[in-house]
Formats: sequence, structure tokens, C-alpha cells
Amino acid sequence: MARVHWIALAGVASVLASPLAAALPTPSLDPVSLFTQTCTKGGAHLPSNVVTAVDYDRMAPQAKVVLSMGAPDAAGRAGSLFTPLSKRDVPNNIYRIGDWNTPEGKASNIYLILADPGAKGALASSCAVVWKANAFDDARHAVSTIVGQPLNASDPYVTGASDIQAYAAIGNGFSIKAAQVEGWTMLRATPEPRTAAK
Repeated sequence: MARVHWIALAGVASVLASPLAAALPTPSLDPVSLFTQTCTKGGAHLPSNVVTAVDYDRMAPQAKVVLSMGAPDAAGRAGSLFTPLSKRDVPNNIYRIGDWNTPEGKASNIYLILADPGAKGALASSCAVVWKANAFDDARHAVSTIVGQPLNASDPYVTGASDIQAYAAIGNGFSIKAAQVEGWTMLRATPEPRTAAK
């Protein structure tokens, strides 16, 4: 019988192999649960056979487009809707998450992007999960739950084109964005800057 090794993933760029891993919860493969646990609740641990480091350039093109939605480039300019950020704007550690319900950790279309607050780049301080699915409603409800604000019919979200949707809210110390483009969905959390005490 193969032995499963576990690794811990914190919302910041670190992969730990320590007793701390046992204390972190194991989320389901559900991308919303993975995002919530890893990016807003401090971390999660996953079987090592399902976590593979990938370079930003090796992500699916549509995954990079949805990840870039609403993010300024290094110069602070908003990018065009279908142009992904450059690699220097995304210095984060990126992992492709496989399906741990299969012995070999078969690859899935889920990417976990961990924050690296010490790095420079538009998304350095952000943690995100991007996955291949039309799951905007699930992502939008997750934003509402995380920030503690109920959704209502007047909440702003973009539906100008049938395959582009975006929603953002601030609360509980995070700016959270949900987006869907061309069959890919994204949830991204960026810590809100702390205001200096007066």
C-alpha cells in the first residue's frame, strides 16, 4: 500500500513539512472550500501526491485571463479585459491541485495561487483559486459569506457579456474578488491594508 505524504499550504507562499500540517484542516477538492480554507482561514493540508508546483507561464491561458481580472499591472494601470498580467506581476507560488480520490492524484483544472507578500508584483499579496467551471454564482456567494454581507439584487456585478462576470466586496480584513471568463472561475483574496493608529 502506498503511503500518502501530506503537505501544508498556508495562504502565504510556503509549503511546510512539519507537525503543524496535522493541525490544519483538509478541505474537499471543491475549489470554494479550498479557497476559503487556504486564502482566508490560514491554510490547509493536502496529500502531497495531488499538489504540483507550476510556473505562471504554464497555466492555461484562460486561467491567467480570469486571474488577472480587476488587477492593476506593476505600473498601477488596469489591464485590458482579455490580456493576462505578465509573469513579473504574478511572483506567487502556484500549484496545480490534482484529484486525491484517485491513487495517482490525477490532474484537475484547479490552480492554487499563494500570496508572497515579500515579493513585488501586482498579485504578490493575493491568494487565489482558479478553476475550469462556470461557477460564478458559487464564487459570488462565497465572497458574500467571507465578508459577512448578504447578497441582494442591486449588488454590483458585471454581466455585459454572457461569458464575463465579476463581483467584489470588502470585509473581515480582505478585498475579495470573484470572476468568470470563458468557462474559468476565480476567487482572489487580498488583505486590506491596516490603517496606522493616530
